[in-house]
Amino acid sequence: MRNVNDVVTSLKSRPGQLNYGSAGNGNITHLSMLMFEDAIGAHGTHVPYRGEAPA
Repeated sequence: MRNVNDVVTSLKSRPGQLNYGSAGNGNITHLSMLMFEDAIGAHGTHVPYRGEAPA
């Protein structure tokens, strides 16, 4: 994926099949992605890690 349009297209064409990681539930990366998903009307799968380094 080279740009945001590619991400949106992929999320909409394969709902729930694309994964994204964050440094844990409720952190800024996770919440930002939830807002992004709501804005575009599509959803991926959140993979929480135990901190920024593992993510």
